[in-house]
Amino acid sequence: MKKEYLSTEYEPALNDRLRTGTAPSEKSVAPVPAAGSELERIRHSIGQEPFCPDGSKRAEYLAYITERGAEHSCVFLLLVSLAAGFAGALFAVPGCFVNTGAVASFRYFTLAVFAPFLEEVLKQSGMLWLLEKRPWLVRYSKQFFLSAFFGGLTFAVLENLIYYYVYLAVLPQERRLQVIAFRWAACTTLHVCCTLISSLGLRRAWKSQYAAGKPFEIQNALPFFVIAVTVHGAYNLCAVLFLERLFR
Repeated sequence: MKKEYLSTEYEPALNDRLRTGTAPSEKSVAPVPAAGSELERIRHSIGQEPFCPDGSKRAEYLAYITERGAEHSCVFLLLVSLAAGFAGALFAVPGCFVNTGAVASFRYFTLAVFAPFLEEVLKQSGMLWLLEKRPWLVRYSKQFFLSAFFGGLTFAVLENLIYYYVYLAVLPQERRLQVIAFRWAACTTLHVCCTLISSLGLRRAWKSQYAAGKPFEIQNALPFFVIAVTVHGAYNLCAVLFLERLFR
């Protein structure tokens, strides 16, 4: 028994059986497989073995998502990217209504920080879900840009329709058309560009994932999300302080 507990055979960092929770006195009992999907099992093994010398677990993760990804055609993956962009645009729509319940004293904070943050993150929610839950469906860099362009464009269209039929409905028709024409040009460009910026961050994190053989980590994409939110917030602030005067 002393040998069993002192031997390197029972060192957790070197023994898969111990990481499943099997004690030395239970050698005859088969280890219980980790709960959840195969992907979650592999992720769990990587998390439990951060210092694996041969990188076998990370190689297993890459082999798993590569093998599963090879089952799908390029066209199918591009369609999945479009669906992810569309889903993200729908999830981001509530951001259009943030200002309606905002207290006047917090209006500038809402416009410059909270609403841009909410919209930019939610517009990428479809791709974030794929990278986290279905990483084998993301195989090409072009998927990030396709999803971002379609998602940003879809959100801009939905937001402009909401503004035209809800927020601008009380304006005289001539002024209403002037405002919405400006929005179709400026705001559509803004949303597409900001979503493309954040997609650069997701692509960076995705490439790091493959290089290190580890699951997706959002922190590698955060600098680009900060840039997207800053650009969006700066536009909103300028719109309130200066652009609104053009249509009075």
